[in-house]
Amino acid sequence: MNNSSINNSEKIQLIQKLRSQTFAGLNDCKVALEETNYDLKMACNNLHQKGLIKKAKSSNLDGKTGRIAVFVDKNRAVFLSLICQTDFVANTTQFQKIFIEIGQLIAESNVTNEKMVNTITAVNGETIEQKLNLLSSIIGEFVVIKKVVILTAQQDQFFGYYTHTNAKAAALITFSSPKPNFEIAHQIAMHVVAMKPIYMNEKEIPEAYMKNEKVNIIEKMRDRLKGKSQELCLRIIENKLKSQTNEITLSKQQFIQNEKQTINQLLITNNMKLVNMNWESLIN
Repeated sequence: MNNSSINNSEKIQLIQKLRSQTFAGLNDCKVALEETNYDLKMACNNLHQKGLIKKAKSSNLDGKTGRIAVFVDKNRAVFLSLICQTDFVANTTQFQKIFIEIGQLIAESNVTNEKMVNTITAVNGETIEQKLNLLSSIIGEFVVIKKVVILTAQQDQFFGYYTHTNAKAAALITFSSPKPNFEIAHQIAMHVVAMKPIYMNEKEIPEAYMKNEKVNIIEKMRDRLKGKSQELCLRIIENKLKSQTNEITLSKQQFIQNEKQTINQLLITNNMKLVNMNWESLIN
């Protein structure tokens, strides 16, 4: 854009737009535009090179738009969720490219502390934080890492993972076994994405949750329990509680590919044990 072809009102609008995209200071935006002859894209790059683009805030994000995937490099696995504000942006080539690049950078790095991922540096010298802030400034939306989990498989451990074709859901499960069965591990990861268990096994279920659910069951079944013996009432309540917890516990769920078998039975058959579970879905 030619400097002489725009009036003061248009200049002010460009300054405001650049500031809203980059979160940089008012005067910094003004100078950047002047130095680039009021070319908005070049001004964004100008601020980026000067390190003046501020970190995007996630306060306006609902966490339901973006991409999720699992990245594996040898014995390292990364579960990554990158979010933005609209599906339009999430489906752009720019967003998808940076998402894959960041996932691979984390997987191939030596970083084990999730809090340090923003400091990981690419070959061109840019950190992940700088890449995200530059992308935010270019597309005009907040782009932030919602969740990242970095895992390293120990002796006799291996990963089962699955990323949905639209990258809107993914699961990363760590198993232990003297003889890894990657096919079964993959099938269980697919099961997790489909069935959305809250807990991996019964041991993970908080005692407070169990007590609260028991109270809710008694309240809902009050009329049905009237006139029955205390022993029968207790049995009915316990069976109902067991049924409800089985639905949200991975090891107790019926295997989606064979409903005659639970996940726990499948694991025992294949001499496998669950170590940890990570999954997320942007699909309602």
